[in-house]
Amino acid sequence: MDVADEYGCGERITVNLNEKEYSFPHYSCILGQCGNCDSVDYAAPKFEVTRANDTIRYSKFTSHTQCSIHQGANIQYHDSKPKIRCGVCEDLEDEEKTKAKIVKRLFRTIHTESLLSFIKKRGTYAKELRKMLSHKYRVRLLGRDFKKFTRYEHANRRRNTLKLERDFTERFGPKPNNQAQHEYFQKDESLGIEGITVYFKPKGKEDNETHFIAVMSTEKQQDGNVVYTNTPIMLDDIKEMLDNGAEIFGIVPTPTANLLEILEDTDGCSVQYRCANSLFMVHKLAAELNIVYDRAIDAEGHGKKSIDGYLGSDKTFMEHQFRTNVEYQPEAVNPLRKSVLFSQMEDGRRRDLADLCHEILARAERSNGSVPKVEPKKPRKAAPTKKKTALSRRKYIVRKKGVAKWSKIRMAAIGFPKTKGNGMKFHYNFRFEKALERWFSFRRIPCSCDGCYEKLCEPIETRYTGACNTCVLWKIFEKKDGSGTGLNDWNKAKFEPADDCDDAVYHACKADTLREMGKTWTTQVVEGHVGAYRVDDRRYNNYYLVKWEGEPVMALETEALELGGNTFTVNKGDWYCEGEWLDKLKGVRGWWALTG
Repeated sequence: MDVADEYGCGERITVNLNEKEYSFPHYSCILGQCGNCDSVDYAAPKFEVTRANDTIRYSKFTSHTQCSIHQGANIQYHDSKPKIRCGVCEDLEDEEKTKAKIVKRLFRTIHTESLLSFIKKRGTYAKELRKMLSHKYRVRLLGRDFKKFTRYEHANRRRNTLKLERDFTERFGPKPNNQAQHEYFQKDESLGIEGITVYFKPKGKEDNETHFIAVMSTEKQQDGNVVYTNTPIMLDDIKEMLDNGAEIFGIVPTPTANLLEILEDTDGCSVQYRCANSLFMVHKLAAELNIVYDRAIDAEGHGKKSIDGYLGSDKTFMEHQFRTNVEYQPEAVNPLRKSVLFSQMEDGRRRDLADLCHEILARAERSNGSVPKVEPKKPRKAAPTKKKTALSRRKYIVRKKGVAKWSKIRMAAIGFPKTKGNGMKFHYNFRFEKALERWFSFRRIPCSCDGCYEKLCEPIETRYTGACNTCVLWKIFEKKDGSGTGLNDWNKAKFEPADDCDDAVYHACKADTLREMGKTWTTQVVEGHVGAYRVDDRRYNNYYLVKWEGEPVMALETEALELGGNTFTVNKGDWYCEGEWLDKLKGVRGWWALTG
């Protein structure tokens, strides 16, 4: 990729990180917003310029619009919305029309062009070099020496921080006994798995550990709604291993007790991790659990992680079990060859493939991170010292169909600049916390160097404002207009319902957020302790104090409660707890006492 450096102005800035020196162009060059790069462009060698009559034949991937059912032969363009339509679908009934979608597909296409046109200034070759220059240095900034290294350092230095990496594997379809005609069977059901590695310090341990959790389901949907559902499942599994256990959720941050922070790294799949809908679900989760959620996206095409190896070995293990490990084989007596009798029906009911795969994978021998080998291996040299990020535990969890329930929500992110190179896909870091209320923060490149880490430790009023001029990468991000701001400063955006969002679904989703927030705050209710809650009453400075009596209870149905001569309506799914109000003492500021 060094040929990409032949494009542009050639300016390079030296950056020191982790006792190493790195050379980068200014980020305006990476974004294609540098005027000097546009004027210099690319100068072809003289011997190529003289070959004016030659032609060149090359291939590249190009985007083509088509109907998901009727392909691209009947695509029509209109002035009114929807501007792109399928001519065949226009004549169908509404029920049939909803099954088809207008999609874009990438196809490898062959192009023929004169060599002079191909290599000229701002020609085809120069445009591709410009893209490669941008991609090359974004890969480095988002790779192991910068983003990954600083985020692991962040996780090590801050209490109650989880470092996650997550990704979906290709769906798994079993091949029973590897039959010659297996492709004709078991096609109506496949297994989807989202793998999550969690790097954190378990309670009572001196060092951080890496745990692998796989959430399995036969639900075909794999989007931001599923990611939102899988995250609490993962947190429920590890919360008792944290310093404060379940008490970590919903706490009020103090100098000695930080909110739980999640640093998540993932690939750039839009529908799962980087679109308005998926980011809205992260915003919803951060509010419900009162946690800080920091999502970082990997460079395009460079999202391979250890998860892919773990999930790949799991799928290979299952394929071997389904293919050879049946009851009539003599070697099934080997304890490492647990017998698996594949069946789709049991006692008149359809057996969930996720349950069967869980039975295969969740073996005690595999729980400590190692994968048992079926055949004995020859002795080998002692393994090298275990890395700090080496796998310590595997856990497999089944998510039943229907648990993920917000697939119909449609949201839009408002606040990203409309100019070229400033949209959502040009930003790789999104940060959510309840203190931001309806807003969330975003920046271009995730960085947790000393300067950026100290910036995140500031009060909420200044945490996401001002220039990030203490960042180790400030030299390549500082704007050249003399404003003192940078191209990687934190910005804010918010969510609004999209034009095609169903109002009923949106309001149901917001009501669910309030219920989940109530469930989180119940972890802080302790009988005999005093709690405060906000009200619209200036006489009491807009909050009441109450002494809790009993344990919080979830209403199983909508009902009216009589307390102290007052009637309160509690809706189904709401949480409530009985208590005794405190009242202000007259003539004394800030003193409260029991009224009874």
